[in-house]
Amino acid sequence: MPAATPTVTTSRALLIPLERSSPLLRSTLQPQVTPTADGRNIGNDNGLAGSRQDPVMENELMIALIGAGSALTGALIGGAAAVVGASKAARSAYLGSLDVTRRTAQREVYSELLKAAHAYEAETRAVLEGAGFLLHDLFNELEGLPVRHSSSERADLRRAVSTAAEPQPVAAAARQVELEGPSSVAAAARAVQAAAEQLGATLNGIEDGSEGPDGSLHPSTPADLPREHFEFLKSAISAFADIARKHLNHR
Repeated sequence: MPAATPTVTTSRALLIPLERSSPLLRSTLQPQVTPTADGRNIGNDNGLAGSRQDPVMENELMIALIGAGSALTGALIGGAAAVVGASKAARSAYLGSLDVTRRTAQREVYSELLKAAHAYEAETRAVLEGAGFLLHDLFNELEGLPVRHSSSERADLRRAVSTAAEPQPVAAAARQVELEGPSSVAAAARAVQAAAEQLGATLNGIEDGSEGPDGSLHPSTPADLPREHFEFLKSAISAFADIARKHLNHR
């Protein structure tokens, strides 16, 4: 019967090469061969007989690693999405506060223009009758007819008309509206300014005259022109208020 071949078994779980390990570790881990009386060698692997790893355990380990990787990827994606969402929310809040601040500033300048325009409207309305007296007396004077008011009375009427027909506060407020915008409201503000300045020029020139072809003097202002320009101002103020209100209420 042939002699048995010596069997030497090492553990596959050993990761450190024996030649690089310490002498004590090599003496412990190297398989020992002991001869028997009949010439056979018995191998001893110090209880570290290698056995092949269970395939089921390998699969479970692979699944666990894949699951951990998927969880980490999901966490990274979720974290990135959270950062983007927080950034968008912060930007939205910042822009929202800017919009509130800008609309507050716009509301203030719109209100100032309306205040100045309504004050101008009230002041000019109060002198429209006096302007009509001045214009009527001018017609009579040029026609050689008696006038209704004395020289001192007409002087008082002129001062009142000149004081009321000062559109500068309206023009200053309209320029502030142009700075704040938007363009539609700025255009309406310019219309208010133009109407105020037109009415002021008409009232201040109420006694201006022009020479006719025959050399005679005629009033430059038609009798109904001051009232007509006053109505233009009222319409411009109303249009501005409507456009400004629509802008401020728009979201």
